[in-house]
Amino acid sequence: MEKGSVRVELEFNEQAYRVAEHLFDQFEDASKALDRSRDDNVFQQLCGKYLFSLRMQLEHLAKGLIEKYRSLPDINHLAKRLTASVNAYVDEFRQRAEAL
Repeated sequence: MEKGSVRVELEFNEQAYRVAEHLFDQFEDASKALDRSRDDNVFQQLCGKYLFSLRMQLEHLAKGLIEKYRSLPDINHLAKRLTASVNAYVDEFRQRAEAL
């Protein structure tokens, strides 16, 4: 992989981490008042809302970077790696939410 692609991935991960942490903090605050044993369906709906928002924001970020750096020779490979990164952030958010 080229140095340019590595820099783009670093740029994505720096921004994606901030987005994911901010959304998780918001989710954590919103879910504190819920009793999971009684309100699990509400918790799951809330989690789904935040997961959807996270995915949309990260996909938008990735598409913006792909457009910005479309002249890189390995842009297709980079696009696949960014898609995998989006999925990884969403999966990590889901795991953290379930651990609450």
